[in-house]
Amino acid sequence: MTNRRVLVLLALGGLWIAACTTPTAASTATPVPSATPAAPTATPIPPSPTPVPSTSTPAIESVTFTTEDGVELDGRISGQGTTWVILVHMLQSNQQTWSEFAELARQEGVAVLTFDLRGHGNSGGSRDAEDFPLDVAAAIGLAEARGAEGMILMGASMGGAAVIESGAAASVRGVVAISAPSVDPLRWDAQDLMSITAPKLFVATQEDTDGYYVQLVEYFDTWAPEPKESRVFPGAAHGTDLFADSAIRQEFIELLLEFIRTHK
Repeated sequence: MTNRRVLVLLALGGLWIAACTTPTAASTATPVPSATPAAPTATPIPPSPTPVPSTSTPAIESVTFTTEDGVELDGRISGQGTTWVILVHMLQSNQQTWSEFAELARQEGVAVLTFDLRGHGNSGGSRDAEDFPLDVAAAIGLAEARGAEGMILMGASMGGAAVIESGAAASVRGVVAISAPSVDPLRWDAQDLMSITAPKLFVATQEDTDGYYVQLVEYFDTWAPEPKESRVFPGAAHGTDLFADSAIRQEFIELLLEFIRTHK
């Protein structure tokens, strides 16, 4: 009985030793594979966030400024740069007619000022066209006070006549007159043209007022000193209404933008 018990105990001890010396599954087993990844797909690119205008330099700044004769004018400034583009609207209109072009001009790396002429929009005073050059002079003064080193004047219709009258200012780098009439009470002449030494551009359409503005282009070409350029578009659109004429719109816009690029 004793010998049998000893044999059983020895057998059990051998099994226990064998179990202790067998490598664990964790030491030799192949790692559990992860799930097969799905085929990669392009990650959608989120749209760029809309830039938040800085509180110190807003995208569009509302301003008021005062003319030499005490009229308060309402304006908008956009963009930045040492060259300013000043846009002057037509009679019986307002600065909003330039808003779309102002945004395009701003992208050329210039500051842009639009404003309501006296007696128009949110500006004070009465609608006296003979005093529009005072409004342009005040706009030039505002730009200079804000650090402008030079400016380009662009005016439509009576606004064009006003920029011709104001174009001799020393800081002016270019003058663009679009459908600018020479009529009372704001009549420009050869002397006004000859006083402008900066580059000049006169724009008109072929059929506007039965060809009257084509005659003005010829007068401009005769009396304006170099550098100068003129362009006559087909149709009868007048002033900033050229922006609405689909047949000439893009060419007209590019003409104005190229003038800015060249002379800013």
